[in-house]
Amino acid sequence: MVLDAYSRRIVGWSMATTLASPLVLDALDMALQTRRPQGVIHHSDQGSQYTSIEFGQHCRDAGVRPSMGSVGDAYDNAMCESFFATLECELLARSRFRTPAEARSAVFSFIEGFYNPRRRHSSIGYLSPIEYERRHQAVNVVAGAHQPPPCSPPSRTSPSGGRKRRPSLTAAARGGRTIVRAGTEEWLRRGTNRRMSRHRRAACRQITPPDPKRSTLHQTGAGPAEAWSEALVRDTADEPQRRGR
Repeated sequence: MVLDAYSRRIVGWSMATTLASPLVLDALDMALQTRRPQGVIHHSDQGSQYTSIEFGQHCRDAGVRPSMGSVGDAYDNAMCESFFATLECELLARSRFRTPAEARSAVFSFIEGFYNPRRRHSSIGYLSPIEYERRHQAVNVVAGAHQPPPCSPPSRTSPSGGRKRRPSLTAAARGGRTIVRAGTEEWLRRGTNRRMSRHRRAACRQITPPDPKRSTLHQTGAGPAEAWSEALVRDTADEPQRRGR
């Protein structure tokens, strides 16, 4: 059995009474006829049928790069093992076959009639393999339709030959389009009454010159603490006069 890791679809399978090399060669040929791939990798365990010279030569002729997992490691081939567990649980354990031809027909109906078009997988968004491929292909077609041709860069001139003019700020604001420019959104949010012209902004930014008259601290040269103490002593001396009045 050959499983496509991209969509979990069974693209090639074969049945035989022995684990000889023709068994895996027939499944590989079916997968090559179904997909017609280029530069793919065929991963498997280290079974004798996969390590045979005949299988390696067949992969080399078809342009397929063989790959094998480590000894005693079931995680590398977990996808195929999961399919065999599903096949055994949902078909083989519930049926009895009288002849190999009857078993082959039942397996064909399970793969092509249920597993590929209807069996859902959590790894591909709970879709069937065929439905997942159909949606992915539709997305690629739509995405490719909106892209410009690679040899024709986007034009910067108008049909008349002149350079394209960008819409003004007023036209863009009236059209309700979002303008991404520093300070533009705040300027539009203020309204007409809170907007200021350039002359008014210049007038508001003028700084009033400081008063040329120096304070008492500057004239006496005393610090803040000394001035406070002097004011407190003067206030204490004037207190009896205010009481006599």
